[in-house]
Amino acid sequence: MRVSEQQLKEWLDNGITIVNVDCSGMDFSHMDMRGVIFENVNLKNTLFHRNAFDESIFNDCDFENARFIECELNATLFNQCNCSGVNHINCQITKTSWSESQFISTQFHSGLYQKAAFIKSYFHKTTFQQLTATELVCTDTQLDETVFEQCNLYKSIFYQLDLRTCLFSHCELQNMVWTKSNLANHQFDGVNLSQSVFTEADLTGASFKKANLLQASFNGAKMSFVCMDEVQGKYAIFLEAQADHLSAKNADFEQSIFVEGFFEQANFSQSNLSLSVWQKANATKANFDNCQFYFTDFSYANLSEASFDGATFNETRFHRAITTDQQLKKRAGVREKDDALFEAELWSEQYHA
Repeated sequence: MRVSEQQLKEWLDNGITIVNVDCSGMDFSHMDMRGVIFENVNLKNTLFHRNAFDESIFNDCDFENARFIECELNATLFNQCNCSGVNHINCQITKTSWSESQFISTQFHSGLYQKAAFIKSYFHKTTFQQLTATELVCTDTQLDETVFEQCNLYKSIFYQLDLRTCLFSHCELQNMVWTKSNLANHQFDGVNLSQSVFTEADLTGASFKKANLLQASFNGAKMSFVCMDEVQGKYAIFLEAQADHLSAKNADFEQSIFVEGFFEQANFSQSNLSLSVWQKANATKANFDNCQFYFTDFSYANLSEASFDGATFNETRFHRAITTDQQLKKRAGVREKDDALFEAELWSEQYHA
């Protein structure tokens, strides 16, 4: 049913739910959209200019090719909506979510997005450009050929997403959560990823060359053939990471954690690994040539066929570490047996006896 702009405005002013009507092509500019409820409404080719949306709800609406210009959306909900071809320009969006919605060739340009969320939605060839989108949440969503360009995504959460066809260009990505997402072969060279979380993410073949990985977490991540040459990775965590053939040459991993990780044939040559912990890690055939190992802990690690040519040791623990180089544990600065660990082992044996 086609409705006139006058009738629509009257309904909105009286708080009436708008249901099963055709509003395509209308100009909603400056109308008060706070608290409105639209259900199954045709909103194709509409214009929203400087509208305020506050706790508004849109269910099963079609926004194809609509324009939102300088609008304010607060706690607004879009459920099962078609947002294909929509242009969002310089909008201020807070605590607003899109659920089970579709975005094909959609544009999000400039503006401020705080705690916005995209849930169970589909994106194809959509662009986010020059946005400040802090604490953005994106989960159970397909991002196909989606571009993030010059965006600040500080503290955003991209959970369990396939991001292999996405592009992140000149973005601020600090403190982001990428848990269980697929970022295989992505390029993060020179990017500031400090305090980011890549827990159980697939990073196979990705490149982080010269990136800032300060306090970043890679727990349980798939990292085969990843490049981390020249990274700043102090306090990073690689607990149970699968990082065979990792290249991390001339990197700084001071005070980082590599416990129970898999680093077969990894190359850490010329890196600073002082105060790092490698307990029970598998670093067979790894290259540690010319590395610094001040107070590093390799207790119980498997270092079979690993190379330590030119490495510098100082109070470096190799307690019960597996090595094939018979001279390694006799080098200056190496502690073959840790008295405290040895006493703890004896106590444990007596306790369980």
